[in-house]
Amino acid sequence: MTRCTLGFTTHVSLVDQSVMYSKYCQVPKQEIDACPAQGWIRDFADPLGTLYATFYGPSITPSGNPNQGQVNVPAINAAMAKAALVVQPAARYQAWANIDKMLVADAAAIPKDYDSQANIEATDVAGVNDLWDEGTWDMAFTSLKNP
Repeated sequence: MTRCTLGFTTHVSLVDQSVMYSKYCQVPKQEIDACPAQGWIRDFADPLGTLYATFYGPSITPSGNPNQGQVNVPAINAAMAKAALVVQPAARYQAWANIDKMLVADAAAIPKDYDSQANIEATDVAGVNDLWDEGTWDMAFTSLKNP
């Protein structure tokens, strides 16, 4: 245990990433306050794939828990259950944008962006940023520009 200059005690456990998730970060009973170097990559191009599993209260499980912040706010849960059923694209995106605002207001997560990526770029390349790894090009969509 180390007492930091901000007045609280910290304890750092260095473990393999697989152990970090399986034994600590995705196991609610461990009551871990912060897990470093983790993120969530959406499975499909829809806000539900980013927000639902990671912030929907009923998705909290005893192990393998994707809702690592253990966010379980009834108003957010209800809004998500309703938004999941919206089919019309503009209305769906607006519903999930409203949920995102609720999550921000609740301070449910803190984004981090401190990676320093080495990138090589050329003027004749149309680079497309990777959605899940800002600053790195998504090579599946990057192409040469038309001459």
